[in-house]
Amino acid sequence: MTNLTEKIANDIKIAMKEGNSAKRDLLKVVKGEIQRAEQTSTGKVIVEDSQVISIIKKMITNALEFKNNSDAEILNEYMPSQMSTEEMTNLAKLYIEINNLDHPSKMGLVMGYFKTNHPGLYDAKELSQITRKLLTNG
Repeated sequence: MTNLTEKIANDIKIAMKEGNSAKRDLLKVVKGEIQRAEQTSTGKVIVEDSQVISIIKKMITNALEFKNNSDAEILNEYMPSQMSTEEMTNLAKLYIEINNLDHPSKMGLVMGYFKTNHPGLYDAKELSQITRKLLTNG
């Protein structure tokens, strides 16, 4: 079990003790989605925190789409804090310098680095704009 999966399981118990049925029921849905992701055609796998974050992000999007702000608020508690524009820019600059990247066609390498090393901690659209600018202007 990953840290985030454990936190969700513990928070279900806490919500039950507190009589918070809305939070309990929502977290049970999240837990069910995690359990579904664990089941593959080759057997059970461990779902990493980055995958749990993706599940929660999707659920937040759905909640907001259906104007369910209370669910979105609860789910946001499980989202890691996002990198600032400055943090993304500095990390992207450093990665570009270390790897001598000098053309916009290398943008995928920067995006891949963030996806692997900082999953769920950045806004991909904003990072894409930052990276494009860095690789175009140097």
